[in-house]
Amino acid sequence: MKRPALILAAIYLIVAVAALIAWQGGLRAIPTLAVGYAALVVALSPVSFCAYALDKRAANRGRWRTAERTLHLLDLLGGWPGGVIAQQTLRHKSHKRSFRMILGLTIALHIVLVIALIWFRGAPSP
Repeated sequence: MKRPALILAAIYLIVAVAALIAWQGGLRAIPTLAVGYAALVVALSPVSFCAYALDKRAANRGRWRTAERTLHLLDLLGGWPGGVIAQQTLRHKSHKRSFRMILGLTIALHIVLVIALIWFRGAPSP
């Protein structure tokens, strides 16, 4: 995915989530689980970024590499924004189609998770 497409996708996601939050009752509709999820993403994104950076460094130096499944696991656990940023800024794992597909599926899963957290837990009680 090229950078302009990534930026447009991020803007679309932000607008869509903001519209869903507004439709569900504004900021009071954000449940505790969503806040916990956001904290997890904020905590794991730098870890994921660093893992990608260390793998890129090892690749450049011909050293032992981080397993792809480790990078995918960090992304799946919540570090996907750090993985995407590392992939784009470091140009690491950006050409391997299978890696990009799994990362894309991970991001889609997290989008569904965020929407579910807001939709099912965020509706104000009548």
